Amino acid sequence: MNLCGFRSFPVANTYFSILSRFRGIAWGLVLLTALPSLALADVFAAKTVEMDQMSVLFFGLLTGIVISAAAYLFFIWVVMRDRGQVFMIIFLLCLCVNIYSSNDLMMSKIGFNDPAGRDVLNNISLVASWMFALLFTYYFLELDINSPIYRIPFVLIGFLLLFVLAYYFFIDRTTAYFAMSLVGTIVIAAILIAGLSGIRNGTSGSLVHIIAFVCFLGGVLAEPAYVLGFLKTPTSVTNTVYISFALSSLIFAIIIASQFAARQDEKEKALALSNERFSLATRGANEGLFDWNLQTGEVFFSDQFRRILGFRLVNGAEGLKKWVRMIQPPYRRLVTDTIRRFRRNVTAVTLNVEYCIERPNGERRWLHSKAVAVRDRATKKVLRMVGSTSDITERKKSEFALVASESRLRSIIEAHPMPVLIVSLGSGAIFYAAPGSEQLLGMKREEIQNNLLERIMPDSEMRDKLIKEIGSGNPVDAIETKIVRGDKAEISVAVYARGLTYQDENAMVMGLYDLTESKKAEAQIAQQQEALQQSEKMAALGGLLAGVAHELNNPLSVVVGQSTLLMEGSPEPKVTTRAEKIFKAADRCSRIVKSFLALARRKPPEHKKVDLNQIVRGSLELLGYQLRIGDIDIQTNFDPKLSEIIGDSDQLTQVVTNLVLNAAQAMDGWKQQRRISITTCCDAEGSILLVVADTGPGIPQDIRTRIYEPFFTTKSSKGGTGVGLSLCLNIVSAHGGEILLGDTPGGGATFTVKFPLSKNTVSDDSVQNEDPLTLKPLTLLLVDDEVELAQTLADLLEPEGHTVDIAANGAIAMEKLRKRSFDAIISDLRMPVMDGPALYEALEHELPSYLNKIIYVTGDTLSSHVQEFLSSHNVPIVEKPYRLKDIRRTLSDILKNATNK
Repeated sequence: MNLCGFRSFPVANTYFSILSRFRGIAWGLVLLTALPSLALADVFAAKTVEMDQMSVLFFGLLTGIVISAAAYLFFIWVVMRDRGQVFMIIFLLCLCVNIYSSNDLMMSKIGFNDPAGRDVLNNISLVASWMFALLFTYYFLELDINSPIYRIPFVLIGFLLLFVLAYYFFIDRTTAYFAMSLVGTIVIAAILIAGLSGIRNGTSGSLVHIIAFVCFLGGVLAEPAYVLGFLKTPTSVTNTVYISFALSSLIFAIIIASQFAARQDEKEKALALSNERFSLATRGANEGLFDWNLQTGEVFFSDQFRRILGFRLVNGAEGLKKWVRMIQPPYRRLVTDTIRRFRRNVTAVTLNVEYCIERPNGERRWLHSKAVAVRDRATKKVLRMVGSTSDITERKKSEFALVASESRLRSIIEAHPMPVLIVSLGSGAIFYAAPGSEQLLGMKREEIQNNLLERIMPDSEMRDKLIKEIGSGNPVDAIETKIVRGDKAEISVAVYARGLTYQDENAMVMGLYDLTESKKAEAQIAQQQEALQQSEKMAALGGLLAGVAHELNNPLSVVVGQSTLLMEGSPEPKVTTRAEKIFKAADRCSRIVKSFLALARRKPPEHKKVDLNQIVRGSLELLGYQLRIGDIDIQTNFDPKLSEIIGDSDQLTQVVTNLVLNAAQAMDGWKQQRRISITTCCDAEGSILLVVADTGPGIPQDIRTRIYEPFFTTKSSKGGTGVGLSLCLNIVSAHGGEILLGDTPGGGATFTVKFPLSKNTVSDDSVQNEDPLTLKPLTLLLVDDEVELAQTLADLLEPEGHTVDIAANGAIAMEKLRKRSFDAIISDLRMPVMDGPALYEALEHELPSYLNKIIYVTGDTLSSHVQEFLSSHNVPIVEKPYRLKDIRRTLSDILKNATNK
């Protein structure tokens, strides 16, 4: 079977075998016709006699040769269908017409006796023969391939022939007649030169081509030879033309036809070799080959094709049907529709289709078929489809596995809460954005994927560093940077990235971790750490205050006691007045120390009736120095008839102190008036109000809802901790009150603290504010390592009839208690050798009757040792510096309790 595109007919082989057998006979005919023709031509030329019978015989013989040659070439053309053969046949027929038109006897026999008409026919046939001789030469010698340089000269000569012919018809026949000989010479010269070029290029048939046209040239030059005197008679010219044309026709018919046959033999051999190679290729190829002739329905399947199908297909239409039936139904229509569209598309050259088949053993395989169309040149109709089929089952399995893997990976990525991006390392284009990135970036996935990395990561230095690290093959973990959301807001993220190849391009996969909450937590932790540091500072300050208070309260107690003695015992008014001044100064110092201790004291709140006016006064005394150096004017407006409230005096002191201190700090650096107004009053509902108003810049509206948040502050550079107002709100809420924020008329902030009014008009311990009645004489033991303080208290008590004994520490006191009896014990807490708690423990073991008769006085309630003792033992305590009335009241209470028991 021919699979290379050459036409092959059994008849052709028969024709060529006959032509080959009778090629020698054809040569004999050439000699038998050529030699008598030459001899007769010579006789005619010598004797110049007219012999009608001989002329007719001679003319018939020569024209018969030309017509036989044309017929011979026609049969060859039927087999070979070579374009050059058509031009040669037309060329020979034109020669025949030229010979007939020049013969008087022939023209008279057919009744064409018009000399002018015969002349036109003769000239047209001659020019036409030259034209087709050019075309024959061009295709026979394959000048378009072997010598393309001749294309333009041949075209120009062809136009020259047309021009001469047109000149002959429309302008001047006489001039054109003489020009024809010259143009004919040019044509023959060009043909002979092309033949010589063919000999040089090794084109087969070039030499025979030259010989044939040299014979033809003899006939062309007969007329010029007669004019020049080389030929004597017109008959000699005519006979020479006849002979030369006949010889050239024989050469074309026999030799050139043989050349065509030789070429066809070469093509047949090449075809056989190609078919052999094709057969070997089909046996060794991995792909199955097929050839489907749509005109005859014949189908060829290679052995490999049958092995791929797992079925012994027979060549032909039945095998084609079985092949189609093996295709799975979902793909069968796909294949048939694809072939139908391919046949209808006149521009399509190749067809590709993938489909699944089921082998006879039930196994399913994936195949890929590729076909090339052989179309009719005129109608573009598909004549044949030649192609190959390969088994792509393993590839399809890999593709299905890859698709499944990609689907699983995509599902994992899209379900992962962390936003994931795939970015090109070259262009920075975002190839892919996981759904989790929409919420983080505030954009749709399509918008993200149509952007560059620089759109969301504007920091070029960080971006270049990231791309460089990934490009170098290094992983990137937790690089912190800023990204820009769709609303232009910046957020902090941690970037994790790795390199990969995505869509045949170097890329990186990025995970973005939102650090917003983490940053907030870090800020809160930092604030808490700062608050802890402040708390530690306060604790350290509390320890320092404890020591300072202890050291100050003892001498202050001496000063208060001695000034009291001077006021009560001096008869001179001046001394009394001076003693009162000393007493007031010492009492002020005492209140300041107590206020410090109240801020630093850590004890459970004691809710009792307190005087809010007095708490404000104490707080202002505590802040007096800061307010003075801040050049702040303090204005107070206290309601003298203000009812008492239920609360813890220490906590309320902290509220007032924080509010006043915040107002003072808000006006730090304020260029306008600096004034803080503090007002206490009762509203129409009966609630107690504390109003603290400043004339500072006020509080902006956008942060008013956050000022009570723990650790929120606007004065971090000034040492703010953000706990003051939060502490105030908690304390006031615990007291059943509320804090209201308003604006000060003229500018500034106003805080209004609202407390509920106490339901009891008289406090349970109101008697404590009054001096008790004079006690009966008592025997008292004073235990204090400060001898001057103990002696001062003794000096205050002895004038009232009390007997006082002094012990420097608890050990000495125990010795005295073992020897004699006392009505009450007044003891310090902090002493060397045996302090107050140790004395209490000793009494508990030896003299428990004194446990209800002991009073502790101390200037230190902040130390952990003292606080632990006071929290575990319900003992009366009087804080230093004390007054005589505090001692009287406490003595009265313990003696009353001892009597009741």
